[in-house]
Amino acid sequence: MKARENHKKEVEIIEKNHAEEKQKTQDAIKRYQENISGIEKDYNIKMEELPRKQKREVSEIIKKYDNDNDAMAKEIANILGARND
Repeated sequence: MKARENHKKEVEIIEKNHAEEKQKTQDAIKRYQENISGIEKDYNIKMEELPRKQKREVSEIIKKYDNDNDAMAKEIANILGARND
């Protein structure tokens, strides 16, 4: 009986930890999506205001950092003067 109770408690702990990790992952994904949304909003606003030269620079950065979204966002934010938290 004691072994079953211990096993049941261990399973409950594992399930609780799993649920907490799943929630943390979902929270991180939500924060990431909010950050990307903010960056895209800033990008769209700034692109409307940009001179032609800066638009070319942004286009080149997009091509250069096609597979590295974080680096791309930082470079674009630098050009646009946008915040990149």
